[in-house]
Amino acid sequence: EEKGRQLEAEINRFKQEAQNFQAQAQANGQAWAQQKGAELQRREQQLAQAQQALAQQLQQEGGTEMDSLVSNVKKTIKAYGKEKGYTYIYGSGDSNPSILYAEDKLDITKEMIKLLNDKYKASATKEEV
Repeated sequence: EEKGRQLEAEINRFKQEAQNFQAQAQANGQAWAQQKGAELQRREQQLAQAQQALAQQLQQEGGTEMDSLVSNVKKTIKAYGKEKGYTYIYGSGDSNPSILYAEDKLDITKEMIKLLNDKYKASATKEEV
């Protein structure tokens, strides 16, 4: 938040300087105007890069916070399910309801991976023949 305020203040200073440049360009001559114009362009690019970097940082921090929140919710649901003796806890979402908790003994992931790998190996062997 502090970085955002600092960047915003820097952008406002730049805008003021750009406005002053317009007024001073005629009074100070073409050589000065070209030099100052190039300087302003460099600063504008630097500010744009800083703004983009800050936006990326904020997005990354938001993603990290969201991951932490989701992880915490999952842990809480798992603890609740175990404590209450539930076999499953279903989530109800608008687009895709899901299982939020299931007893560990009901996890068939390893068996499914083995089954799928065996099927793949069998089909690959048939194709080689």
